[in-house]
Amino acid sequence: MGTIETIKDIALAVRQLGGDELYSKILDVRTEVLEMQEQLFEKTKRIKELEEALALKSKLIFVEPAFYEIDKDGKQTDVPYCQQCWEGNGKLIHLVYQYTDKSQEGIYGFHRCPTCENCYKIFPNKPERKYIPPRGPEVCR
Repeated sequence: MGTIETIKDIALAVRQLGGDELYSKILDVRTEVLEMQEQLFEKTKRIKELEEALALKSKLIFVEPAFYEIDKDGKQTDVPYCQQCWEGNGKLIHLVYQYTDKSQEGIYGFHRCPTCENCYKIFPNKPERKYIPPRGPEVCR
């Protein structure tokens, strides 16, 4: 039997014995216990969210201009995440590949964030990744 059920049973027994004032106080205690259970649930949920965010943060590295996950072998994955969304909002948003082009520096790909619409120029075969500073969706077109 749970705490709320026990309080309810006590309240009913007191009411049957004619203790209306005590019955009212027991119902107040029951309400407070329900509120505490709700607060506990919300705090437990928030703790879990923070633990997940911390675990995720430990699996990310920044290689200009984007964030990348580290796989189980400790190697960088090839999927870039938006720098602005992660650092500004704590949201890990995949950059969407737009097209490939080339310059004197080599072949690069344009990637766009579907959330903030910033555009990034990423050189996939270079350890130092070059980029166009975020300027909005017109850069990718």
